[in-house]
Amino acid sequence: MKNVLSCLVVLLAVLPLSAQEEGALLGDLLNIQPVEFNDEGTEEELAEYDKALEDEKAKMEDQLTKLNDDYKKEIADNIDNFNKVLEETDEKAVANEKQAMITRVRTMTMSLKKNKKDVVQEFKNNMILEIRKLPLKAQQKREKIIDQIRMEHFDKFDKEYEANMRVLETFKKTKHLIKKDPEPETDMGSESGE
Repeated sequence: MKNVLSCLVVLLAVLPLSAQEEGALLGDLLNIQPVEFNDEGTEEELAEYDKALEDEKAKMEDQLTKLNDDYKKEIADNIDNFNKVLEETDEKAVANEKQAMITRVRTMTMSLKKNKKDVVQEFKNNMILEIRKLPLKAQQKREKIIDQIRMEHFDKFDKEYEANMRVLETFKKTKHLIKKDPEPETDMGSESGE
């Protein structure tokens, strides 16, 4: 039994070697040369990704600029309305308009921050789709870069929001309608009597 088993093992070991011999049908077909594995992606893939990154960044910056411009225009319109009420010098109307303006500006400022974060999140989502086209190792590096861009923008938006809220608080504390003190009366009679 040991001899049969030994012969079988030798036969199984020699059979694949004989398949590599000339004339074997699989010998030529399975003679595949190894290729170098590029885990970063091809130059074409990386170039396409870089182009997509630049396009998405430009799109994101355009959208953020438009949000800023729209916000400034809305604030300017609110300031114009407040100034018109202020010119009327009606204390109650000024107080009401000031409170309404503060509420509108606070809401617009919160919306601005949210909308900016949405734009950056959309940028990230679009770039994740582009990243998924790359090999795994290249994906991990680029996902970290995109996350860093996202976090830098979010941090900037949070700081901008806090600064806007401080300015709004200062505006709220400012007295915009000041009562004019009556001029002191001079006693003309007492000056001439001396």
